[in-house]
Amino acid sequence: MPSNDAWAQYARLLRRRHRSQETIDLYRIALNSLWAFLDGQHHDWRHVTPELVDAWLDEQLRAEWTRNTYGRVVRRFYTCAVSRGWLDSPNPLEDWTPPPAPPPRPRALPLSAIAELLAVVDPRIRMMVLLGYHQALRVGEIVRLSVEDLAIGADPPMVRVDGKGGKRVWMPLSPALAGPLRAWLVLRPARGPLIPNWRDPDRHLHPKYAAHLLASVMRPVVGDSGHALRHTAAQQLRRLTADPYVVKEALRHSSLDQQLAYVGAEPGLLAAALGRLPDPTHPPSAAAGV
Repeated sequence: MPSNDAWAQYARLLRRRHRSQETIDLYRIALNSLWAFLDGQHHDWRHVTPELVDAWLDEQLRAEWTRNTYGRVVRRFYTCAVSRGWLDSPNPLEDWTPPPAPPPRPRALPLSAIAELLAVVDPRIRMMVLLGYHQALRVGEIVRLSVEDLAIGADPPMVRVDGKGGKRVWMPLSPALAGPLRAWLVLRPARGPLIPNWRDPDRHLHPKYAAHLLASVMRPVVGDSGHALRHTAAQQLRRLTADPYVVKEALRHSSLDQQLAYVGAEPGLLAAALGRLPDPTHPPSAAAGV
């Protein structure tokens, strides 16, 4: 089977599995790159070997994340090709392991960077930065907010969040947001999107467009996207409270394990906790235990 036919069948399979177009494009780019390399080495796509894949990665790719991603794409394709009968031979990459992914880099920003972002001209960007940092919201959650999702007059003030996976929850509103939001609502209609869509005022901004809009302002300043605001909020909450459950509730995670990607090791917190261990050479007095 020619490589074009193999790709056409694989692309149809990915669509049936409801993979996004971005994912399908990634698979196409990775596989076409490998097959072009194999062709230059006078090898058919069916005659790949672990050594050839390693040589391709070493020659074509430098970034650790890209090497890991492309390696996983290639291994998945060849596993599928064998199971579907596109390859007559056993899986040539069955025992091959893609290059390891690099450890996740910390994404929390210094507070001075947040202050710099709040000085931008576009009021929509400022409000998105405030909600991303003070409320720890995702960009998609921010742009899905409607004016009627705010209950600033409640005790305590609340905000209804249309969260990941379609989960809608009410959560306490950060006191730091009450003032800015009251001033913001003076300029907004009584109903409709909280973050205005200049082209179509009755419709919310698309999350992908909003993420691009925010990233276009943030990357020149801090070198990261809007999701770094949520990471920053998680890190600051961890430092302020040293309570992982508070961080979990603020991020609306279902388990403590999920926040590990947001909050890394905090040497200062660990040192302070270790310093509070009782001194065995000075037992506490009876009065101290009462």
